[in-house]
Amino acid sequence: MLKRFTKVTSLLIAAASVVSMVPVMAADVKTIDAQEGTVYQGDAKGDGLFYIGGEINGEEAGYYVADNKYTKVDGIETGDSVGKTYKNEYLEFQDGDYYLDYKTGKKIDDSIGDDVIDDAASAVRKNIKNDNDGRFTDAAVNAIATAQPKRYGAGTREVFFDGPFGTWSHYQYDLKTASLNGQTKSTIYADTEGKYIDGDYSLGDLKVYSTGASVTIKNTKDTYELKGTDGNTYEFKAAIKENAVLTEGYADIFRVADLSIYSRQKGVGSYQDVTSTVKFGGQNGYIAASSNINGDGSVRVLEKLSKEQASEDVDGIKYPKSTNIYFLTDENGTYESLFGIYDPSRGDHTPLFTTSAKCITSAYVDNSNNKLYGQTVTLKNKNGYSYVDLSDSDSTDIENKDAWAIGGGDLYCLSNGYVKDWDGKESFEKIYKVDGAMSKIKASDKNNILVWSDEASNSNNVYSVISNKASSGDKTTTDTKTTEAAKAGWTKAADGTWTFVNTDGTAAKGWKQDGTVWYYLDPTTGVMATGWKNVSNTWYYLNASGAMQTGWINDNGTWYYCNASGTMLANTTVDGYVLGANGAWVK
Repeated sequence: MLKRFTKVTSLLIAAASVVSMVPVMAADVKTIDAQEGTVYQGDAKGDGLFYIGGEINGEEAGYYVADNKYTKVDGIETGDSVGKTYKNEYLEFQDGDYYLDYKTGKKIDDSIGDDVIDDAASAVRKNIKNDNDGRFTDAAVNAIATAQPKRYGAGTREVFFDGPFGTWSHYQYDLKTASLNGQTKSTIYADTEGKYIDGDYSLGDLKVYSTGASVTIKNTKDTYELKGTDGNTYEFKAAIKENAVLTEGYADIFRVADLSIYSRQKGVGSYQDVTSTVKFGGQNGYIAASSNINGDGSVRVLEKLSKEQASEDVDGIKYPKSTNIYFLTDENGTYESLFGIYDPSRGDHTPLFTTSAKCITSAYVDNSNNKLYGQTVTLKNKNGYSYVDLSDSDSTDIENKDAWAIGGGDLYCLSNGYVKDWDGKESFEKIYKVDGAMSKIKASDKNNILVWSDEASNSNNVYSVISNKASSGDKTTTDTKTTEAAKAGWTKAADGTWTFVNTDGTAAKGWKQDGTVWYYLDPTTGVMATGWKNVSNTWYYLNASGAMQTGWINDNGTWYYCNASGTMLANTTVDGYVLGANGAWVK
């Protein structure tokens, strides 16, 4: 999660210039060679790490792939199902029967996934029990709550949200006092370390207009008074509850929630639901679109909750530092349909919603027709009314209903012999040309993708590993790692440093593009750089594999932003986040 920058190191000096010093990426679509082999299961970890379960070079095994070197892993059954990666290191097989350690390439028999889930539930319960001062019942805080499935239809062990970290989940805790909408539980969002936020308390600054005047409602506990033009004073209260979690972002949780507004003349009678009659956003706002009013009278909204805790609490319990509610309409109050929210009128479909440094992507898979639809979501506010601004949508045929992947918050798919990604604007863009037989895909980011053909439907099975680290020779499938002969391409020295030899035999120096990835090699020694690098008074960030990074970068808990050309931005605002003179996100 985002943390305050506390110590400015010498390498992060002021960098106000945003002029690119790196050439623009090549527009041509790169063709990826297909390798013969039958793949049953696979995974793309990132930084050149993959798992392939199948028959490679005539030998069936589970292969650990690191920098294009293949190592057989003892004890892995090639057809065993692959799950999520825990602690950014352990790849799960067969719903937790065993794991592959991505750091060592070895099989682990410990119950890592179950331990992570159980430890997370215990950690959040400990913190809530210590903090609770009347919001939750004693019975609730004395018991360990069970993490809820991450979305409707997910398995009971699929509790961590989709997103860049995969460490947040949600729980239900019994309220001591029920809400006006009859809600007896509040939703708690928490990470694996037990840091939590109560999602059903704060409403941000929700402006409501009724009886000729406006009132700002900040939370679901307090009562807010409004003096109407009829001379009467009215009391307003609100309630909100989770409908579905959409995704975990870098600094926020995105969810669909059902919002209700209640009112009565002060001290007279009971509260009445007025959700469908008030204007949201003040006098110049809009009445909730009738197509977005639920059967219980609530209005469906998109809610963005910061992972960071507020300095204050509600009856001891922490809530988000910032909460933003967006109505599912355009700027004129007309209902907008987000692809990423389940809609039964679309038939058999899978809604997808994800965020990255590039954009917020809303999409769905038409499972009956093998088609993927996408749109970009921009969250906006005009005159106090918060709404969703949707791009033009696009669709593309995909090889089957499962021929898509989300990696690093971006959406990828296999379509008619191409790997495509959502471009962050309004279309699916071709990024790689692959063999037309490819029908399955795993991705961790644009530069770490595994595609393969379905062994049941092809007589000549193929696969391709798309890695940001170029291979310097033929792959091997021995039981131990081998060093490949270096000719043209990348060469690893005994001290662990990398250099690149051009096809003419000369050593590459300075900026070097290999495929779609940019690297920087020392102008004198030719050694590949990693970490922060100042080139011509502009800062760039190169990951552990040397690949130049773009978008949001978390460096030891501090966030920076590099634009599409890799330039670190400073003294500017990106996605509503302010970057200081040293490029660090300023709270």
